Amino acid sequence: MEALLGLLVAFCILVIVPLLLLKIFIGLLWGLVMLPFKVLGAILQLAFGLLGGLAKAFGWMVGLLGLFFGFFVLVIALPLLSLLAVAGLVWLLAKAFSPSYHPA
Repeated sequence: MEALLGLLVAFCILVIVPLLLLKIFIGLLWGLVMLPFKVLGAILQLAFGLLGGLAKAFGWMVGLLGLFFGFFVLVIALPLLSLLAVAGLVWLLAKAFSPSYHPA
């Protein structure tokens, strides 16, 4: 029984430990190969994140500009539209009944 235990310990030392070391080495090598791509991905994520933030801020500004324009039209321009129509009719009537000057 003690010999079987010694054989198991020898198996662990001779087979499993080198396989674990090989797994660690391959993981480190893979990490070194992928490191430039991870750095490039982080840089691109930062750049596109900033670009998206600027686009969102621009969208907010355009939306606020549209809101102010809509407020102007609704509160100021629409009530004055009836006065503009009456003034246009008065101008047309005044022009229709005024003598026209045609040089010969």
